[in-house]
Amino acid sequence: MGRTAHSSSGENSAGIRTLGSMIDRIPQVPTLGDDHRRDVSEAVGSLHSFVDLVERVRSLRVLRLVALAVLNTADWATTLWFLHLGGAEANPALAPIVHRWWAPLAIKACVFCVVVGAVWRSHVRNRNADRLLFMAVLYYCAVVAWNLWIIAQL
Repeated sequence: MGRTAHSSSGENSAGIRTLGSMIDRIPQVPTLGDDHRRDVSEAVGSLHSFVDLVERVRSLRVLRLVALAVLNTADWATTLWFLHLGGAEANPALAPIVHRWWAPLAIKACVFCVVVGAVWRSHVRNRNADRLLFMAVLYYCAVVAWNLWIIAQL
């Protein structure tokens, strides 16, 4: 089917109403004065700054979430290694289930999913979420280092 031209009556050649008559009535966009141009330029600059902030915060949060996932996996692996060498789980919440290799991993995965959801739902300017995520990464660094130190002592 070919395109049909709009008539000023607002109907095309098939008699179907179109936006032609409405488009003809739209006034021209007024030109902006220097004051308005400056205001628009400042608003656009502010918007670009906010977008840059969002991208920086999201990138940093993704990096920390990846680090947390890797460290949780390392904690799980070093704990299994330690148990294989004859050690005992010190975490009272995981001690009853740690002998099934998949159980601690499933619990860690569920908790990690909750953390990811909470981090993504937090506002970009919420520094508490960033601080808590950073503290979690530091905590798991210490846990993995402790596990490796204990394994080295055996």
